[in-house]
Amino acid sequence: MIPSHYRELSEDERIGRIAELFSLAVERYWRAERLAGRPYVSKRGSAVLRGSLLDLVTDPLERQIVQFITNRVEASPRELQVALGISRATVTRKIARLRAAGLLAVVGRTRQARYALRGPDSRN
Repeated sequence: MIPSHYRELSEDERIGRIAELFSLAVERYWRAERLAGRPYVSKRGSAVLRGSLLDLVTDPLERQIVQFITNRVEASPRELQVALGISRATVTRKIARLRAAGLLAVVGRTRQARYALRGPDSRN
């Protein structure tokens, strides 16, 4: 039986909502596993794959940025520039790529902006 608040939605809208809820559940599970210190393990055929967020980032400098933010929870562009010894333009470009990929979220605005790993509740 379809709940009353879903009856007015089209089938495509219902499927979209189910996909959103499933995605949120997977992200929350992944976060709980990571906080518990258990690595992501996926069985594909007979091979066991272990992964983390860093496995998704292939650019060495972007990996360093993700690792730095992972260790610090959040960081400003200036902190990244100083810690990694790279130019302001490079930091800006790499942050833009990581945000476009959905890995980083902005915390704060303008000069107070900091960047953190994107969580399931992030909207930016």
